[in-house]
Amino acid sequence: MGYLWHGHYLVLFEEARADWLRARGLSYRELEDAGMLLVVVETGVSYLKPGGYEDELVIRCTPVEATGARLRMEYEVLRQAQRLATGFTVLACVDRRGRPQRLPDELRALVDPPAAGEGTGTGADPTAVQGPARESLR
Repeated sequence: MGYLWHGHYLVLFEEARADWLRARGLSYRELEDAGMLLVVVETGVSYLKPGGYEDELVIRCTPVEATGARLRMEYEVLRQAQRLATGFTVLACVDRRGRPQRLPDELRALVDPPAAGEGTGTGADPTAVQGPARESLR
């Protein structure tokens, strides 16, 4: 059809989320090695305009809430300045047996801006991931 398949948007979200973590010095592998898994428990996508299979896309990933064992991320998929889709994921932090556990402090610190006088931190700044849609779908 020449359009980006709707299911691939979730793949783009996952790649953007992993890049967001890496850009802040933390990786999924480090979390897994520490016995913590982030599993998707809810997701949603609003498709606003079709993306082409070889479009250059920017995916903006922004953490919006970290409470207890849950992390909510929101996404924007852009082609140049045109918004193609928006979406979200809710992730739960669990141990290797699937039992919920509190988000690690280092992850929570990346989402929650520091209190006054506690340093600059990284806060909830979005990360933009850019590249051709086809390369993101391998």
